[in-house]
Amino acid sequence: LADLARTQGGCVSLDQAGIAGVAPWVWQRAVRAGLLERPHPRVLRFTGTAADELSGVWASVLEMGSSARASHEAALWLHRVPRVPLVAAVSVPPGGSHLHAGIRVHRFCDLILEHLVVVRGVPTTTLARAVVDMASVYRSARLAELVDRLTISTRATTVGAIVRASRQVNRRGRRGIGNLARVL
Repeated sequence: LADLARTQGGCVSLDQAGIAGVAPWVWQRAVRAGLLERPHPRVLRFTGTAADELSGVWASVLEMGSSARASHEAALWLHRVPRVPLVAAVSVPPGGSHLHAGIRVHRFCDLILEHLVVVRGVPTTTLARAVVDMASVYRSARLAELVDRLTISTRATTVGAIVRASRQVNRRGRRGIGNLARVL
């Protein structure tokens, strides 16, 4: 379990602990002894590991289940986009609970395999897809500044990549997609 936690910011989910053969009474005793802590109800973190931003992103993703992906601001943070505050934002498939303290949960029905990557060990979305997702969160001016910074200043992605990702997920009722089209 400790080997797995090393690759996940010091965190493991309760499901992973069960698969590894750790009985609930064992991890409960470890929590009482101070060897483990519970940053979220379904996540354990070894107390000897740093409770830093990466660990927090891992804990949020693990809390939401195996199909969850860091998205929106968390994806931008993982891609090391400057001047974007870290928000624990996770995208999950439709269904299930979306109310989790400290985690902003988004539901996706259009996450394409091409949009999935692993950055700094965390399952997340591509930079272009993160920009498309941010259109539902940012207003026009801030979104335009983000697109300019990523495509012109740092050349981290291209307008073409953002347009392609946008077209792949464009559907009626998707928040911010018109706003993104105007910015692009």
